[in-house]
Amino acid sequence: MNRPMQGVEATITGKVHEVKVHSRGPVTLVVQVSHGKDKKTEQWKPSSWYNIKVFDSKQAALGTADPRKGDLITVTVWGATEEWTGKDGQKRSEKAWYLSSFTLHREGEEPAAAEPAYEPATVQPIADDDIPF
Repeated sequence: MNRPMQGVEATITGKVHEVKVHSRGPVTLVVQVSHGKDKKTEQWKPSSWYNIKVFDSKQAALGTADPRKGDLITVTVWGATEEWTGKDGQKRSEKAWYLSSFTLHREGEEPAAAEPAYEPATVQPIADDDIPF
């Protein structure tokens, strides 16, 4: 399965649930996002869970930051659909999230932030003469 190069970008803030280190492939950061209580029923709403794949230099940055279960973390991720053929010959797909950057929030400590995975685009001014309408 290859890393897709298209998709959407999102910023998510939640709690670290787990960091899974695999013998091959990416590290997986599991983040839980609580949606709070329903105002009418006072019942807790279901949480959302994100399995975020961490590649390359982001693995080292994540390891240095040492996220622990329960730490508050803000992640910028990009998502895309991965497709593959299963052992049974059926085509499969799933939504995959890839870490671009993160900020770890611990009480009493400076945030540990990773560098972005890409350089921001440079904005060039456009002259009125260049606009086709």
